[in-house]
Amino acid sequence: MVRQHWAALRALLVFTVLLGVGYPLLIWLVAGFPGCMTRRKVPLSKPAVSR
Repeated sequence: MVRQHWAALRALLVFTVLLGVGYPLLIWLVAGFPGCMTRRKVPLSKPAVSR
């Protein structure tokens, strides 16, 4: 029974590291690929003009 608890704790730690650090790092690296990022010359929103 204790052996199962240690296995569960180890799995929890591994998945915490993978999903908490690995996934954001992977997304950050993929976002840096050329062609994934489009640069707009026109802003997405224009400032409101008050008269």
